Amino acid sequence: MKFYDHRIESGDSFSDRIGPPDEFDAGMGRVVESFSFLEGSLRNLITLLLDVSNEIGMIITAELSYKGLIHLASSLFKYKNARGDFHVEGEDCADRFKELMSLCSQAEELRNRIVHSSYVSSFRVKTTAKAKAGLKTVVENIDADKLLDIADFIVAVGMDVEQLPGHLNLATSISAQGGEVRYYNGDECIAVFGQNFEADT
Repeated sequence: MKFYDHRIESGDSFSDRIGPPDEFDAGMGRVVESFSFLEGSLRNLITLLLDVSNEIGMIITAELSYKGLIHLASSLFKYKNARGDFHVEGEDCADRFKELMSLCSQAEELRNRIVHSSYVSSFRVKTTAKAKAGLKTVVENIDADKLLDIADFIVAVGMDVEQLPGHLNLATSISAQGGEVRYYNGDECIAVFGQNFEADT
């Protein structure tokens, strides 16, 4: 005997159920979508740092948390940088990498602040009960414009991660088009990420 509705698909269209799209909801969706792009960029970077195939890279990174991706990328960079793999004249690659990983962490904090909260109209409500501060509720006015600012920041960090292999001389050029990123050494394509996949039916 079942007590609840287990259906996932209603058969009704978005406009039938919701009506015209809402700016706030769309902004929230952009934050989530942007963070997914950033995660994918980190996975691609790790694959290039490992110098393995896409499949091996996916096996290694698929089950990692976001923090796990940052830790793995940072450990790989430190190991390879210590043995002298990165030579960029007039620049400390370690400083660039450290700054970018800090931005990646900031992007996660912003995303978590938005996603792991409750909302009453355009007010973000976050209640915590930590040992240090006890019960605490924070109320913040968040509008669609602010959500887009956060989404744009996260996308910009993802694009910086995407371009990092060029700064580290892992690739001489990078081409991003139609959701696909190609990395080249001279005329040779050394890696392709984001190929089109057919959905499972």
